[in-house]
Amino acid sequence: MKYYIFYFAVIIFFLFNCSEYRWEKVTTDAENRVNILGVISMDSTINSFVKVHRTIQPSDNDKIILRYDTTAYDTGAYDYYYETVRKLNYEYRDSEVIISSSDGDYQFFPVIYKYKREFKNDNNAYRVMEEVMFEDTLGIFKPEAGRNYFLKITTPNGKVVTAETTVPEVPKIDKTLLPDTLYTYDDLNIHFLDNLPYKKITLSTKNTNHRGEEKVMSENQQYYTFERLYLYIRSDTDTLNIKTTAYDKHYFDYFMKDRDDEVISFMLGESDHGLNVGIEGGIGVFGSIATYETQIIYNYRNEE
Repeated sequence: MKYYIFYFAVIIFFLFNCSEYRWEKVTTDAENRVNILGVISMDSTINSFVKVHRTIQPSDNDKIILRYDTTAYDTGAYDYYYETVRKLNYEYRDSEVIISSSDGDYQFFPVIYKYKREFKNDNNAYRVMEEVMFEDTLGIFKPEAGRNYFLKITTPNGKVVTAETTVPEVPKIDKTLLPDTLYTYDDLNIHFLDNLPYKKITLSTKNTNHRGEEKVMSENQQYYTFERLYLYIRSDTDTLNIKTTAYDKHYFDYFMKDRDDEVISFMLGESDHGLNVGIEGGIGVFGSIATYETQIIYNYRNEE
């Protein structure tokens, strides 16, 4: 044992005396690239949007302070509250974003969203993050299934990024094969009417805050059976919402292929399949989705 201790001591001696270990600034000659996250949505719960970001150097801060806003006045130990407003340092807020199709051009304008509002009691302040997404603020962009859409982005420093997507058809299912009422622990069979390659089924109950069941279908899979389906409900009867989503190949490859959680990867813009899916002049993804929903009665029945 004493020999191991001796050898270990010798190694430590050489590490700290024969080498100069210190923090070293990481640099790179890589050029900043435009990074796009864009989705054309035919889902009523998600607006079509485009995020325009850029890659940054390792030494750059990812957030910068924009301003300090006084938000309220009070009496007592503290007589005011304020917000430290930050923004992402890698946003291209002043970009021009145009989406075109056979029926014309649509300009998307920047919309500011605030999130991550954290209270810091030690200085009576809130920390707030601002993020910009480009959206159809005029309310005139109405995407259609089966139509091609082309994206063109011009950044403030003159970089141009282009991409295109074809919005998938609405993933309708055969409602004639659905029961009027489904009971807990029954099988539920879902049959699609069209042979769409990339799609998902999401089940949820109306009156219960429960994510339910999801199934990402294999490519060109036409039907799926949820065996002995059980979703928690608070009462003896509820409404089962059946939502199907179809994706174009860009969206599916970037967000869903071999992913455990589409929601997390969608919100974070994460991908396991490279940095570029269909983008010219930059990196990222420009994809599209379409959804379909129907409901049936969902009743509780004791398994016994």
